[in-house]
Amino acid sequence: MEEKETRLESYILCNGFLSLLDALVKARSVVLGADFAVDESGSGIIREEAALLDTYVAYVRDAVLVKLAYRTYRSVPERWETTALAVSILSRLLDEVPILMVQFLSDCPALKSVSNL
Repeated sequence: MEEKETRLESYILCNGFLSLLDALVKARSVVLGADFAVDESGSGIIREEAALLDTYVAYVRDAVLVKLAYRTYRSVPERWETTALAVSILSRLLDEVPILMVQFLSDCPALKSVSNL
Protein backbone atom coordinates (compact mmCIF):
# COMPACT_ATOMS: atom_id res chain seq x y z
CA MET A 1 0.00 0.00 0.00
CA GLU A 2 2.74 2.45 1.01
CA GLU A 3 4.78 1.84 -2.15
CA LYS A 4 1.86 2.33 -4.52
CA GLU A 5 0.58 5.44 -2.80
CA THR A 6 4.08 6.95 -2.67
CA ARG A 7 4.60 6.35 -6.36
CA LEU A 8 1.23 7.94 -7.18
CA GLU A 9 1.81 10.81 -4.70
CA SER A 10 -1.77 10.30 -3.55
CA TYR A 11 -2.64 8.72 -0.22
CA ILE A 12 -6.29 7.79 -0.67
CA LEU A 13 -6.05 4.48 1.21
CA CYS A 14 -4.15 6.06 4.08
CA ASN A 15 -6.77 8.80 4.38
CA GLY A 16 -9.55 6.22 4.15
CA PHE A 17 -8.01 4.18 6.96
CA LEU A 18 -7.54 7.32 9.05
CA SER A 19 -11.20 8.21 8.46
CA LEU A 20 -12.19 4.73 9.64
CA LEU A 21 -10.01 5.04 12.75
CA ASP A 22 -11.44 8.49 13.43
CA ALA A 23 -14.99 7.11 13.22
CA LEU A 24 -14.10 4.19 15.51
CA VAL A 25 -12.51 6.48 18.09
CA LYS A 26 -15.50 8.84 18.01
CA ALA A 27 -17.91 5.89 18.34
CA ARG A 28 -15.89 4.60 21.29
CA SER A 29 -16.27 7.98 22.96
CA VAL A 30 -20.02 8.08 22.36
CA VAL A 31 -20.62 4.52 23.53
CA LEU A 32 -18.46 4.73 26.63
CA GLY A 33 -19.06 8.34 27.54
CA ALA A 34 -18.09 8.86 31.14
CA ASP A 35 -19.34 5.42 32.18
CA PHE A 36 -16.48 3.05 31.62
CA ALA A 37 -15.00 0.50 33.96
CA VAL A 38 -11.82 1.43 35.76
CA ASP A 39 -9.22 -1.31 35.94
CA GLU A 40 -6.81 -1.86 38.83
CA SER A 41 -4.32 0.72 37.51
CA GLY A 42 -6.96 3.43 37.55
CA SER A 43 -6.40 4.27 33.89
CA GLY A 44 -10.03 3.64 33.00
CA ILE A 45 -9.39 0.98 30.40
CA ILE A 46 -8.82 -2.72 30.40
CA ARG A 47 -5.56 -4.18 29.12
CA GLU A 48 -7.00 -5.51 25.87
CA GLU A 49 -8.42 -2.12 24.99
CA ALA A 50 -5.16 -0.41 25.94
CA ALA A 51 -3.25 -2.71 23.58
CA LEU A 52 -5.70 -1.97 20.77
CA LEU A 53 -5.57 1.78 21.34
CA ASP A 54 -1.78 1.63 21.53
CA THR A 55 -1.83 0.02 18.08
CA TYR A 56 -3.93 2.93 16.75
CA VAL A 57 -1.57 5.48 18.30
CA ALA A 58 1.51 3.70 16.95
CA TYR A 59 0.08 3.53 13.42
CA VAL A 60 -0.94 7.19 13.37
CA ARG A 61 2.37 8.29 14.87
CA ASP A 62 4.80 6.05 12.96
CA ALA A 63 3.10 5.35 9.63
CA VAL A 64 1.48 8.74 9.13
CA LEU A 65 2.86 11.66 11.15
CA VAL A 66 6.54 10.72 11.15
CA LYS A 67 6.47 10.13 7.37
CA LEU A 68 4.34 13.18 6.58
CA ALA A 69 7.22 15.58 6.10
CA TYR A 70 9.06 13.21 3.76
CA ARG A 71 6.17 12.33 1.49
CA THR A 72 5.47 14.16 -1.72
CA TYR A 73 1.86 15.02 -2.42
CA ARG A 74 0.35 15.82 -5.75
CA SER A 75 -2.33 17.81 -3.93
CA VAL A 76 -1.33 20.07 -1.02
CA PRO A 77 -4.84 20.01 0.54
CA GLU A 78 -4.54 16.22 0.77
CA ARG A 79 -1.46 16.64 2.99
CA TRP A 80 -3.43 18.87 5.35
CA GLU A 81 -6.43 16.52 5.32
CA THR A 82 -4.12 13.67 6.34
CA THR A 83 -2.55 15.80 9.06
CA ALA A 84 -5.93 16.92 10.40
CA LEU A 85 -7.26 13.36 10.58
CA ALA A 86 -4.14 12.04 12.28
CA VAL A 87 -4.03 14.83 14.85
CA SER A 88 -7.77 14.50 15.52
CA ILE A 89 -7.38 10.79 16.30
CA LEU A 90 -4.36 11.30 18.54
CA SER A 91 -5.90 14.25 20.32
CA ARG A 92 -9.08 12.39 21.18
CA LEU A 93 -7.26 9.24 22.30
CA LEU A 94 -4.67 11.06 24.37
CA ASP A 95 -7.33 13.20 26.04
CA GLU A 96 -9.51 10.22 26.94
CA VAL A 97 -6.81 7.70 27.81
CA PRO A 98 -3.98 9.49 29.64
CA ILE A 99 -1.86 6.34 30.01
CA LEU A 100 -1.39 6.35 26.23
CA MET A 101 0.57 9.62 26.49
CA VAL A 102 3.42 7.82 28.23
CA GLN A 103 3.43 5.09 25.59
CA PHE A 104 3.16 7.67 22.82
CA LEU A 105 6.19 9.59 24.04
CA SER A 106 8.32 6.62 25.03
CA ASP A 107 7.94 4.75 21.72
CA CYS A 108 8.20 7.73 19.37
CA PRO A 109 10.97 7.17 16.79
CA ALA A 110 11.49 10.90 16.32
CA LEU A 111 12.14 11.39 20.02
CA LYS A 112 14.48 8.40 20.12
CA SER A 113 16.54 9.77 17.24
CA VAL A 114 16.80 13.19 18.92
CA SER A 115 17.84 11.65 22.24
CA ASN A 116 20.66 9.72 20.49
CA LEU A 117 22.35 12.94 19.34
